Amino acid sequence: MSNERLRVGLIGGGGPGAFFAHAHERAIHLDGTRQVIAGALRSDPDKAIEAAANWLYPIHGYGSWQDMLDARNNGFEELDYVTIVTPNHAHFEPAFAFIEAGIPVFCEKPMTMTVDEAYRLEALIQEKNVPFALAHTYLGHWTLRLARHIVRSGLLGDIRWVDASYL
Repeated sequence: MSNERLRVGLIGGGGPGAFFAHAHERAIHLDGTRQVIAGALRSDPDKAIEAAANWLYPIHGYGSWQDMLDARNNGFEELDYVTIVTPNHAHFEPAFAFIEAGIPVFCEKPMTMTVDEAYRLEALIQEKNVPFALAHTYLGHWTLRLARHIVRSGLLGDIRWVDASYL
């Protein structure tokens, strides 16, 4: 196996506090096989560039996901896949465009805002035979990894009921 990390482009999540982006970033870096190298982090182009410049480590900043896709298509950016963590209404368009360009997509839920968009995206994924994944869990959060360890260790005995919520 190669020691080279997969190169990830991050779309969205770069607002104040960057909660969503940083949660995904931690999950991406968890096993050392992937690294965020580029980002179109905000809907406002100037704020997107600023957010990338102020990232925890150097990443290539883009004013929009379209600019990042153009850079990739013109040979200026190498991306193995993109992660989409934009607000819900802004998932379909970048997912469709990156899949159309042959770039795998990891998308935060929901996949789309309408059933029609979901069917269109699914048809394109099948046509292009490009990997697409949808996030439904919080396995990148250390608290869930710790909880899993505690449950598997038997420390709590037999688990008969689990109730969880997310504010």
